[in-house]
Amino acid sequence: MNNPKELLEVEKFQKDLSLFFEEQGLDNNHVPKKWLIKFKKHYNAILPLANSGISLAQYSIAMYYMFALFRENGLQSKQDFIEDTLAMNQWLIKAAKQGHIGAMDNLLSSQHGEEPEKLRNIYQNSKNMTHAAPPLQGWKDDMNLLIKLAYKNS
Repeated sequence: MNNPKELLEVEKFQKDLSLFFEEQGLDNNHVPKKWLIKFKKHYNAILPLANSGISLAQYSIAMYYMFALFRENGLQSKQDFIEDTLAMNQWLIKAAKQGHIGAMDNLLSSQHGEEPEKLRNIYQNSKNMTHAAPPLQGWKDDMNLLIKLAYKNS
């Protein structure tokens, strides 16, 4: 079980991420300096947790790349988008391999990399998937089954 103090660091980041989106909106492609400073502080606290194998911390690090939280001026090119997506995928894979269903769901919708394509093929070709929408139990069951099918030998 994870140490509650460790999870507190992740919870602080999640709270600030929610506040950021309330203030900036989801479609904003700009991270103001005050938020860059906060997110860097959170990143420095969460990265060791992610590297130690805590799936919730790994998922949180993926969010940095998903929402371009390192980039004050947002994504400036297609190359920025691809680089951030591939970095995001690396962290999502680590979290998904440990059973994080949100990470698995995000991998399915990722547009770049071999792993998302592999997962979509498994998902689409498995007769046991319900293809339910989140947060229904069928969706949770699908994500857990996909984790087992894709990573049972990892």
